Amino acid sequence: MNHDNKYSIAPPLENNVYAEFYQLRQNASTMTASTIEWFHNHLKMLLDEMRYQTRNNTLSVLSIGSGEGDIDIEIIQAILPHLNPQWTHLKYDALEPNSIHRKRFVERLREKSFDDHVSVSVHNTSFGISDGFESNESYDLILFVQVLYFFKDPSQIIQRALAQTKPTGRVIIVHQSALGIPEIQRKHMLSLKGNENGILTTEDIKKRLDQESGCLYRFYDVDAYLDVTECFNQSEVGLNILSFCMGCDLRKIHQKKLTPLLQSMINYAEIKDEGSVLYEPIGIFIINKNTTFSYVIKITEDNDPVDDYRQLAQRFDWQQVFSSLYNGHLQKTPTTIRLLDVACGTGRWIQAFLYYVEPQISQLGKGEMVYDLLDNSESALLQAVEKIRSPLKFGTQYISPIQTIKLENDFYDVIWSMHGFYAIPHHDLTLVIEKLLASLNDKGSAFIAQATHRSFDVRFYDKYLEVFQEGKGKRFVSAEDITNALETLGIEYQVHVISYYEQIQKDDIAAVAHYLLKEATTNAFSEEYSSGTADVPRVTQLEDLFAHKETENYLKSFIKDSSYYFPEEIWVISFGKKSLL
Repeated sequence: MNHDNKYSIAPPLENNVYAEFYQLRQNASTMTASTIEWFHNHLKMLLDEMRYQTRNNTLSVLSIGSGEGDIDIEIIQAILPHLNPQWTHLKYDALEPNSIHRKRFVERLREKSFDDHVSVSVHNTSFGISDGFESNESYDLILFVQVLYFFKDPSQIIQRALAQTKPTGRVIIVHQSALGIPEIQRKHMLSLKGNENGILTTEDIKKRLDQESGCLYRFYDVDAYLDVTECFNQSEVGLNILSFCMGCDLRKIHQKKLTPLLQSMINYAEIKDEGSVLYEPIGIFIINKNTTFSYVIKITEDNDPVDDYRQLAQRFDWQQVFSSLYNGHLQKTPTTIRLLDVACGTGRWIQAFLYYVEPQISQLGKGEMVYDLLDNSESALLQAVEKIRSPLKFGTQYISPIQTIKLENDFYDVIWSMHGFYAIPHHDLTLVIEKLLASLNDKGSAFIAQATHRSFDVRFYDKYLEVFQEGKGKRFVSAEDITNALETLGIEYQVHVISYYEQIQKDDIAAVAHYLLKEATTNAFSEEYSSGTADVPRVTQLEDLFAHKETENYLKSFIKDSSYYFPEEIWVISFGKKSLL
């Protein structure tokens, strides 16, 4: 082609080729498949989080920049099995201003046969502009899947979305990380198209959320790869993929301007016999509408310094558990419920149960609730026994590690362990779970509440070991470790997610010290608080944590305004020979 017809600066992509190039870029990447997989794996837990906080029978979703609807239809299909019992209808609004994308979305919908309780609308409009989408409706979920690039002020758009989210709702952002194509964009986009518009990464979004909007959020890293073989071959398809990645029509510039771009891709890509791939992970944000509200109350008598057991007592449907026990599963007269508290510690869960759960279940049935305790610490057990009061009746106490205790088979109606598995050696998890399962009666259930890898407690203890113990020492057992053990044993289970932020005034030194030294770095290893058997060295002064630059900066990253906000994600994992739920 005559170079005189070429541009020194590539023009923007025209509408008639944008959708075509988008499709080529999508087909060459695992990004869409990884996004769909994430939604299928996480939507149930997210909906479980929300269902106990709302009384509306319609789940409403707004998808902003839905494209051709391939991801949206998968999201709808992932939602449908988990609507009941809270929601009876799904209302799904999608916004897509590109006529080609919108047409393909509508065609996909015609190929699907959703029931009457599902309503999907595809709107020819945008979000956040003067003549764009207008609705007085608030949504349970608002989705931004790879679309924040197109907004001049992403922070403002996120805030507008939060304003249109229900008090119990979430905003979910799926976006590209700073690795891969963005690295190449920063090197070449300015010279190729004359500006750097469209460069936005998860790091940029994090910075804006942290510094400008003050939002608190959960973040997930998700792997993805782009096949760049055709780009290296300099085929028509490869050039079109590059054009979409750079946000301009590279077919219309001189070849010599493409050479540095291709060289950069070679430098970043992994060259294999079967082709070449570029690592381009994505990040997924879940932003709560009320990010600092923990949805729990604290009565005057409750002197527990942190929220964890209050969260467990008030944000799980214990009434349903005990209703099933009284009404359907126990045929004995008078009714006697046998409970075992594993790793009971000093009885903080007993206290929270009596304060917040017992008043809700007191009218369900009459009879005894015999409460057995198991803990490795005799001093902790003595404190726990003192907290037992009516309607609980003290039964048997076991001063022993769970690994070595002999429990009666087919005996208990309920076995629970609330934040008690952190110090169990990882290799003992399957043994312990099998022992609990054997001790349940045929209609009993076990409940294990444990922090996930995303929780501050687990992450901070990992950081503590890295900084102060040179990475040595046994890390906390996480909720994921427990579900992995259940899957290894072939045991079906359910997960209820409780997410919240532990808020502590940064000037309240005593409270900060208690949380970091007694909760986050001690927890299950402390004789006072739990039942661990490991002798783990630990710092004993708050000054030690802040004297080390790495832990100081890490802790400061959780400060918003005048408080620490430590993110906690707790899974209540339930299983049994025949589930109560």
